[in-house]
Amino acid sequence: MPYSVKLKPPVPMPKNFALQQFGKSSKRVGKSTTNRVVIYTRVSTKEQADTNHSLELQKKRCLEHAIAHNYEVVEHFGGTYESAKDDGRKEFVRMLKFVQQPSNRISRIIVFSYDRFSRTGGEAIALITKLRGEGISVDAVTQQVDATTPEGQLFQSIQLLFGNFDNSLRARRAVAGTKERIRNGYWTARAPMGYTMSKQGNEQIIQVNPTGELLRQVFRMKLEDGLSNTQLLAWLRKRGVKMSKGLLGQTFRNPFYCGYIRHSSLDGAVIEGRHPALITPEQFLQLNRLQKQLENGHAHAKEISPLPLKHHVRCHRCGKPLTGYEVKAKKLWYYKCNTIGCKLNIGARQLHTAYRDLLREYTLLPHLIAPLKALTVTVFTQLNQEGAVEKKAVETSLKQAQNKLEKMENRYALGELDQAIYQKYSRKLIAEELEPLQATYQSLGSNLSNLENYTDFAVEMAANLLIMWEKSDLITRQKLQHMVHPNGIAFAPEIGLYRTGRQNTILAVISSLSDTNIQQKTGPTTIKRAKSGLVGPTGIEPVTC
Repeated sequence: MPYSVKLKPPVPMPKNFALQQFGKSSKRVGKSTTNRVVIYTRVSTKEQADTNHSLELQKKRCLEHAIAHNYEVVEHFGGTYESAKDDGRKEFVRMLKFVQQPSNRISRIIVFSYDRFSRTGGEAIALITKLRGEGISVDAVTQQVDATTPEGQLFQSIQLLFGNFDNSLRARRAVAGTKERIRNGYWTARAPMGYTMSKQGNEQIIQVNPTGELLRQVFRMKLEDGLSNTQLLAWLRKRGVKMSKGLLGQTFRNPFYCGYIRHSSLDGAVIEGRHPALITPEQFLQLNRLQKQLENGHAHAKEISPLPLKHHVRCHRCGKPLTGYEVKAKKLWYYKCNTIGCKLNIGARQLHTAYRDLLREYTLLPHLIAPLKALTVTVFTQLNQEGAVEKKAVETSLKQAQNKLEKMENRYALGELDQAIYQKYSRKLIAEELEPLQATYQSLGSNLSNLENYTDFAVEMAANLLIMWEKSDLITRQKLQHMVHPNGIAFAPEIGLYRTGRQNTILAVISSLSDTNIQQKTGPTTIKRAKSGLVGPTGIEPVTC
């Protein structure tokens, strides 16, 4: 017979047993010890927050749950729109700080459903586990479960993972929809500086705002007046627009401003957008070619008023724009060419005197005003013949588009078109035909009826050109210089200043009249310098911009 031992059941010790002090009490992690709770509600979008229906429903159901379980609601958090794709939400973070403060003695966070708490999946599970370790549980009104049991914790984790999974599916659908809208020319991100984005029904409306009109002028001044980025930024600041140099450079490189869209989802492609442009694609490309030329040259930190001809006058040898410096001991300014080995150096006073002499060639004598007006009319008419034909064609197309819109309005007024169809096609007609034609028509300038005003302006400008240059600020001086010689001028020590490219048409006429007048009075042999401002020396062809 095998040997066996019969075990006796443990005998409970009396409470006053001496070893009782060394026993361990049971620890129940996550068990709530108070009835103090907080409520957290949220929606994902501003539109949902504005209607307020969902937020009110969530709060109502959470309060009913608290009353049914005899909880004391200490605080209500949220009540606004916050995306749950991450846990850095302002109200959410504020709520976590509050419940984790031991002095507040919070035992529960009540939410409408687990996806209202968080949609971060694994991160949400880790957060709830951490809170549970601190004695704080998360109760979902519509998904009630005992989270103190392993089964309840599993169900809770599954719900949190489903919320994250649903977010991922939504994101995939949203990305696909966004790509399709971008390919159709719609802008899906925040509108760039200078534009305001709004919605009219389901239609996206992007308009040029007052800042955009200032940027339009900035593009024009960069192209036509040749102003530096530093000068353009100063011009914008005076008008209340603050931009960094980097942002201005990005603006010049952004095809959005010429009516096109670029996006990472387009795999490097650039497509035509549905928004209004500030400049034409041709102007945009021209501007960026100019920017590259400047980047390949020397960087100039600032524009200095004692050197107004800086960048306008070029070296006769290498064609590079002259820069400048100051000899502080003598308080004298100099222009110089930075090309290694060139050694062109000239005092600012000497160069300014030569430039004044050059401007005097365009001085209009009183008895030449009548001949100038006659020549101006002839030149202006010749230059605008082609533009007049184009303007007439645009004017005809514009009238046809206006007639289409008028007929559509009449049909709508008579009840032949319903409101939805009228709005859809009238907007399309305005956006795709009427507005582009109006912009083109305005860009072609005024008709010949304003020729007298243009002539009077040219006469006044020519009569005071030298005085205006001497008394103007730096930016105005540079605008005048660019107006007179759009391609700049060159300097050679042997002959002084000379033109390297085209000159202003009206001022060329004035120079021609002045030369003719001098020849009639003194003869052709006495005007050695009359043509020196118009042509360069033989064999020298400086680089022009």
